[in-house]
Amino acid sequence: MSVVLFGMRLLEWMFFVGIAGSTVVIFLSSLGDIGELLSKPEEAPAAEKTA
Repeated sequence: MSVVLFGMRLLEWMFFVGIAGSTVVIFLSSLGDIGELLSKPEEAPAAEKTA
């Protein structure tokens, strides 16, 4: 097996691992965003009026 062919296969696997990793990150980010959208907002304490 030539060095060029080995390098090509190595880059191919690195590309696949990068795409798979990005997919996992996007999936986890989406789950976090959906959870935040569906949760109840916390009530902020009312600001005191100083008039």
